[in-house]
Amino acid sequence: MKKLASLFGVFGIAAVVPMAHAAIQISYLINGVPPTTVCAVNVVSSGPVSCSISTGGTTIQVSASSNSPGAPTLAEEFGSVSVTTTDAVNISLWISASSFTAPIAPPDITSVSSLSTTSTTGTGSVNLATCLDGTKLICGFLTNITETYNGASFTSHSANKTISSLSGPYTLTQLINLTLGANSNLSVITSQVLTPIPEPASVALLVGVVLFAAGGIRRQVHRA
Repeated sequence: MKKLASLFGVFGIAAVVPMAHAAIQISYLINGVPPTTVCAVNVVSSGPVSCSISTGGTTIQVSASSNSPGAPTLAEEFGSVSVTTTDAVNISLWISASSFTAPIAPPDITSVSSLSTTSTTGTGSVNLATCLDGTKLICGFLTNITETYNGASFTSHSANKTISSLSGPYTLTQLINLTLGANSNLSVITSQVLTPIPEPASVALLVGVVLFAAGGIRRQVHRA
């Protein structure tokens, strides 16, 4: 609970960072000490965008992209982080892509967030919290995933959330919180994907088509 509360606090700090009306942006915070720094911006909200962060013995490469403004069946945002550090440090990264206009709800849509961490040395943890910023500019966490690493390791998890009401334009945001032990070397891949949930009638129609096609194949095999 304390970790989740601290994440909300950090996200509150990020809220003061200005963002262009249509853009994809990477921002960061070191050891929880303001100000939050805008690392890179691309006014094309689909990106790509990338930046390098150096502090003490820590070097981080970050890149991101999206399919903004989205499509009726898909909105997505991707992030990639590569870290090498000789020091113990906490880095918070924000990846935000704006101007999504689709998909919208109702009908219901699903937000699926994924986190994969690959390390070669060091110990620590990686947390991914995803956020959906709607037309009222109220940012609420959708999903929260935490992975730990220790030496040479690989972990991958996903989480989902059903959204019943959403209109555009909206922003997809990922908060990646890196708690890095000394001499850590790792890479992180993140994603946030919104897709419509098929309506029961559509599912029934699809099942019917599949069964009809399977029946036709069986009849052809039987004749043969």
